[in-house]
Amino acid sequence: MTLRVPVAGLREGELTLSSDTDRYVTRVHRRDVGDVIEGFDPETALEAEGELVATRPARVRFETPRTTTRRPRVATTLIQCMAKGTKVDAVVRDATELGVTRIVLAVASRSVKRGGDVDRYRRVAVEAARQCGRGDVPELLGVVDLSAAWGHGQGRGVLLDGDGAPMADVLAEAEAVTLAIGPEGGFTEDEHAAAAAAGFVAGRVGAFTMRTETAASAALGARWALWAGSAVKG
Repeated sequence: MTLRVPVAGLREGELTLSSDTDRYVTRVHRRDVGDVIEGFDPETALEAEGELVATRPARVRFETPRTTTRRPRVATTLIQCMAKGTKVDAVVRDATELGVTRIVLAVASRSVKRGGDVDRYRRVAVEAARQCGRGDVPELLGVVDLSAAWGHGQGRGVLLDGDGAPMADVLAEAEAVTLAIGPEGGFTEDEHAAAAAAGFVAGRVGAFTMRTETAASAALGARWALWAGSAVKG
């Protein structure tokens, strides 16, 4: 199986790999001169095969890049309220693998964590794209106040709520979708009202209360189940 790695500024010709990618290619996977790898640029959604022509540092001669065929076809925005520990890392990773096109990290009234390392979250998204074969990464916005996050939505807005209507009903015939997931303590009444004023409706997945990081994956899984076979280009 061809080793696949992220390469910023991917173009035809010889390129020196970043130190992290160099280590991954030559030390972790022990690739050597003459081996073929596949590079992808998650920012431009380009990919190309290349031959490793040198090590220490690693240099690869890439063929002419092509537009990736492995990217989401339909727009899905995730508004994820900040959570403690590494929960946001898990959400970003899973959302990337589940085809989200935009992630908005927001601070709600009950958010325990008020900020985050957006650069680290981008690295998590790139690694998730590499692992799952995706050729791009979600647009990552944040960390913003929840009141500003509503304006970054697109299409049908759904606020995850255990008392809402079944997801299949609220997403019926909706292509572009924005899913909003609250913090550990949930949304306040004022935040529910603000979401409704912004056009969001309440939807639920299953009968049980979920952790914020579980809720994101469950809601996105339900979203793609309704669009099976049409979520990815190519």
